Amino acid sequence: MSSLTPLDFVSRVNVILGDLGTGKSAFAFWLARELSIRDNLPVVANVPCDFCVDVLDNPLRYESPAVLVLDEAHIILDSRAFATKLSREISQQLSFLRKRSQILIATFQYWGQVDIRLRSFSRGVWVAEGRWVYSFYVPRYNVLEESPEPQWENLGFFRIKEVQNILGLYDTFAIPTPPAK
Repeated sequence: MSSLTPLDFVSRVNVILGDLGTGKSAFAFWLARELSIRDNLPVVANVPCDFCVDVLDNPLRYESPAVLVLDEAHIILDSRAFATKLSREISQQLSFLRKRSQILIATFQYWGQVDIRLRSFSRGVWVAEGRWVYSFYVPRYNVLEESPEPQWENLGFFRIKEVQNILGLYDTFAIPTPPAK
């Protein structure tokens, strides 16, 4: 496991979960910066950051290749708003991530806030454990159950050893707002 890095677990949609103050936003922007360097992609987010090329209420509307960061994504991706026009638009945008050469990183506090559309696109979830430790989990389903709940399998944890590489990179100083309807 020591030869693997967080970049080895990246998929088109990356979900990061964690309680307040566990570093999920910092990890999201650290991961975005690393992907930006590796893949030569700009970073677009819903909150300002030093290396973001653009800040949009809804980065999913960005149409060029990029790493998209949705901090506190439940504000935009409200799982209870499935019948709204915005919800249908977001579903379409998620389906075009591959064609646009985009990678989405979204942070949430709880698994229950993660919209079903994101769950279907995500290969697994990152959990911010605190103290710069992040675990990657994949869901395993028992298909014989009527409505299967995932059993989570931990594929490994990573500790950001050079804390100076993440500390100060990003802190929540702007509050994400829902996009105008």
